[in-house]
Amino acid sequence: MKTVWLVLASPYDYDPAMWRSRDLAQALSAQLRVVFFIEKNAASNIMQELGEMEWLGPSSLRSLQNCMLEGYRALADDVLDRVRRKVTQVEVVLEGVVEEVSLADYVTRLLPKEETQTIVVSGSKPLDLEVSEGIEKIEWFEG
Repeated sequence: MKTVWLVLASPYDYDPAMWRSRDLAQALSAQLRVVFFIEKNAASNIMQELGEMEWLGPSSLRSLQNCMLEGYRALADDVLDRVRRKVTQVEVVLEGVVEEVSLADYVTRLLPKEETQTIVVSGSKPLDLEVSEGIEKIEWFEG
């Protein structure tokens, strides 16, 4: 089955990407697969910087990092639920929350899949891909 991917890497201003992926899925008679991507090291990098500035001690660093990730996962679940409720014109498959080191690596793994028609990515920073084959399948929305 043809597939359009919607990869959300930010919980803000993702509506343009959501509507674009819906429109593509409709036009291609494709399934819309939706994933919320969390960069694994993002929270730990921020916490490490706060620790180095001596704003937080070791135990408060771990506690705050865990709380931040829990909150972000809950926010991601809310975003996915909103997409499911809003996009009703096509078959939507929620893939859930993916926590990996690199958004670019994740998207690169989706490219060669035979059923992948388009990957619509919404994020807060540009996607730095080191591939040329299949790059035409990716649409980027900064949110």
